[in-house]
Amino acid sequence: TRNPLYSTLGIILLLGVQYGPLVFLLVRAGLRKLPRELIEAARAGGAGWFTVLVTIVLPLMTPSIMAAAALAFVSCVGNFGIPAFLGIPANYLVLPTLIYQKLAGGGPAVLGETAFLSVLIGIIAMAGILAQEIMSRRRDYRISSTSLSAEPYELGRWRPAVQAGMWLLIIVVLFLPLFGLVLTSLVPGYGIALTAKTATFDNYRFVLFEHDAAGRAFFN
Repeated sequence: TRNPLYSTLGIILLLGVQYGPLVFLLVRAGLRKLPRELIEAARAGGAGWFTVLVTIVLPLMTPSIMAAAALAFVSCVGNFGIPAFLGIPANYLVLPTLIYQKLAGGGPAVLGETAFLSVLIGIIAMAGILAQEIMSRRRDYRISSTSLSAEPYELGRWRPAVQAGMWLLIIVVLFLPLFGLVLTSLVPGYGIALTAKTATFDNYRFVLFEHDAAGRAFFN
């Protein structure tokens, strides 16, 4: 059966994994700027956590969320590696991979087409940024000043379970794919099972010492 990652959902999943940390950093920076006074005043007035989230946290986080969404959108529009590895085997094309296929399979006549496709990518990216700017202006919540940062949420007895879940996520997202790449690099060709007899370091020797283009690409 075909690898399920060779699909639209596989591309979406890996793009989310790749750009998730960037979104997290932007949203985290916004959360750290939330004024504790507003949250404590709402809690003292009898508001529950859901009410605080909807009426205070989310409105004040709108600029950070919009900026993170725009950054992820622009990055995904121009991403080539993931759609190329997962989309081309499934005949699922996006603009960057379409440009690659036209340049690889055509002559000078396709330069005009690929130039227009590149301009189209830029237009889509600018449209995403413009949409983010318009949506942010519609809900303009600004923090004029704050004396205390937001109070950290104590996990209490749930801390070990949350930590275990986070470590499991790190292992699944980071280490397992890297481990899979290392195993794949040890086989002499695609589709060959990795065994004690087929394992080889010839790929490393070729790339590091014999392939001149790889050396130039590394230093570039």
